[in-house]
Amino acid sequence: MSHLVYIPQDIEKEGKRYLVEKGYKVKVGSDLSQKIIMEEIKDCDAVLTRSTAVINKEVITAAENLKVIAKYGVGLDNIDIEAATERGIYVTNTPEANANSVAEHVMALILSLSKNLSLADKELRSGNFAIRNQLFGMDLEGKTLGIIGLGRIGRILAKKASKGFDMKVIGYDPYVTACTNSELEIATDLEWVFRNSDVISLHLPLTKTTKGIIGCRELSWMKPSSYFVNASRGGVVKEADLVNALQAGRLLVLE
Repeated sequence: MSHLVYIPQDIEKEGKRYLVEKGYKVKVGSDLSQKIIMEEIKDCDAVLTRSTAVINKEVITAAENLKVIAKYGVGLDNIDIEAATERGIYVTNTPEANANSVAEHVMALILSLSKNLSLADKELRSGNFAIRNQLFGMDLEGKTLGIIGLGRIGRILAKKASKGFDMKVIGYDPYVTACTNSELEIATDLEWVFRNSDVISLHLPLTKTTKGIIGCRELSWMKPSSYFVNASRGGVVKEADLVNALQAGRLLVLE
């Protein structure tokens, strides 16, 4: 008898085809509401989930046949690991699957900010061809990128920024005291990183200790009009403090 894999939020056809070729049956979810997920998961043996679907205790309880919860990504904050453990359900993730893609995406965001691409595109499409004389971009060469969180993505980003754009890269991670990467300087003072970076990029998991870890104090340390990219979960930044910093014109941000 084939095991049934529930996919609450659809994935690429190659992934579904791989499961079918391995002998599994696939059920793609119709809605991400908890009520629908609890109904659709009842007869499933495994869940392959992304970040949006919440696999909480109620959902896990409803899944009588569930044996595995596989995260199509890295962060596990949308999965109740304790509830899964109580049921003897395995929880897995894919820490290396998207690291390069995320690092490339962050470089794209940094380039968009430093070259005013979004505003220039908007103005150009509205017929304001003189916008090229009103916007001034920033060259990344020689500028400092501060990376908060030196996991796989942070280290890959450091290499791309240093080797590809000749940026100086400094990184902060309380769990990393040394690094063999020649393109990365390890800092032990978070404030120093914020004050000395032209671009700050966050790469932190969302946990009880990191929730709201970046607020008005950290944002106030940044240089005027420096750039802030959050490639982590939104919850690591205090939203109200971020709004205040933006309204005050202290920084430009992409998430």
